[in-house]
Amino acid sequence: MKKVTKERIYFVLVLLSLAFAISTVSWEIARQAREKRIEYQPSVFEMKEAQSEEKQPCELNDSALVSFLREKGAWYPELMAAQAKLETGNYTSNIFMCSNNLFGMKAVTLRKTTQNGDFRGYGTYDSWMESCIDRILWDLHKFSEKPSYEDYTEKLRFYAEDEEYIEKLEKIVKTLKTLK
Repeated sequence: MKKVTKERIYFVLVLLSLAFAISTVSWEIARQAREKRIEYQPSVFEMKEAQSEEKQPCELNDSALVSFLREKGAWYPELMAAQAKLETGNYTSNIFMCSNNLFGMKAVTLRKTTQNGDFRGYGTYDSWMESCIDRILWDLHKFSEKPSYEDYTEKLRFYAEDEEYIEKLEKIVKTLKTLK
């Protein structure tokens, strides 16, 4: 066994200090990058404030969901609504009923969110509308600009566990596109 000297202890302390400094700088750079990406559409953050001023949340149905997503500027509102229907089993899942979580969003720690807590590891929301806004924020976090429909669905395919996820979404999208 090698003898522990003051020089070796000093060397290890210097290495640890450097590692800590590098990780701190890395976290700060990542935080700034996230903030800049989110600032891509700063009006999204005003949505939560405007929504909280509404008297009563709208009753959730397909038409209200698609309309709300269009109003809030979701990139592909019918596809996002289809995802909500599929993820919640037509708005009946426990996660949705207990936490207003339409998209099965996990509890968030590293990006801007409208979540107010968590339920079994999933984010909770004051209303289904806040869940929609959070899903839009997720898009802004994942993409630096609006992706093509194909790139967008490919990202969803990667996220999904079901191999037929996109095909199931597309069937639902066809029915939702008939809504006004």
